[in-house]
Amino acid sequence: MAIFARARILASTTPSVGIDTAASGVIERGPIFRGTAGTRGSTRRSTIAFALNACLPDMCLRAEAPSRFVKGITSAVFPLGTPFADCVARASAAGFEAMEIRIDPKEFLYTQSTREDAQKLAQIGAAKRMRIASLWALTPGSPSLAGPQKAERDEAHARVEAALRLAPELHCNAVLVTPAVLGRGARMDVTHDQAWSAATEAFRKFVPMAERAGVLLTPENVWSRFLVSPRDMREFVDQFPRKTVGVHFDTGNILQWGYPEDWILTLGSRIRRIHFKDFKLANGGKQGQFVPLLEGDVNWKGVMSSLRIIDYRGFITAEAGPDPSDPEQLLKLSRALDTILAMA
Repeated sequence: MAIFARARILASTTPSVGIDTAASGVIERGPIFRGTAGTRGSTRRSTIAFALNACLPDMCLRAEAPSRFVKGITSAVFPLGTPFADCVARASAAGFEAMEIRIDPKEFLYTQSTREDAQKLAQIGAAKRMRIASLWALTPGSPSLAGPQKAERDEAHARVEAALRLAPELHCNAVLVTPAVLGRGARMDVTHDQAWSAATEAFRKFVPMAERAGVLLTPENVWSRFLVSPRDMREFVDQFPRKTVGVHFDTGNILQWGYPEDWILTLGSRIRRIHFKDFKLANGGKQGQFVPLLEGDVNWKGVMSSLRIIDYRGFITAEAGPDPSDPEQLLKLSRALDTILAMA
């Protein structure tokens, strides 16, 4: 009976609703249902029937996520070289509403890209109502803001500055930045104190640029051996204006050293973007590894409970690499994300 009640509600609602994403620093409006209500010659029965079809999970994946969240996917899930239009079309067909893309010479934008290049991507996304949730400037594999060589640091600065220049043209208001990398593998390049100083100095330089662009700088908890506790991350971001610097939180990245629900409660409203990944902890001599959503050890009920407590609203993005052996990877990710979001 609940599904019929929901169908009647959908049939009587207006075509679009607002999504209040105050916790993520944006106010978005976007259509989540367009039925036949208000169409000339339609009947109440046909309207309810159409709305009922909209409730079926295989017919309308987007209706499954609570409206407080915006379902996203990372462009990293597509093989390198996939045209952006194809990425958008496939993501939209699988039920995603937003995408995160990278500043990377092998992808769609790089430091030499022009505003016109970014505008073209925005137009492609807009045609499918696909928003750009975040632009990645620096990841753990990128040059580091705290690198031991000046050339590396200069390249890292250039990527962030390019992202701040291009993000507004994408209608994107968040730039992901790995603040520092202490070393590669077993080799330490810089100390934690050196990394802290270099990253702080760099962010102080970027903050005025971000303010002018109307863009958030969002450091992420990653496998860089830097900011490995929620208190470290909280102390780092609290050095800067809250309206300009927030956290891009990743559920799977910290499971080896902590608990995502604890990080969420510790960081609270500082969290402005979220990656959902799952991780299987080491067991019986087997090394820990990232696994598909719902197949690891992340306590998803605890995660969603913590997100309710801090009243997070906004983008939640499934992050995964490509799996050429599974043609239904995107659909599986979308359904798993729906399942988790429904726990809220």
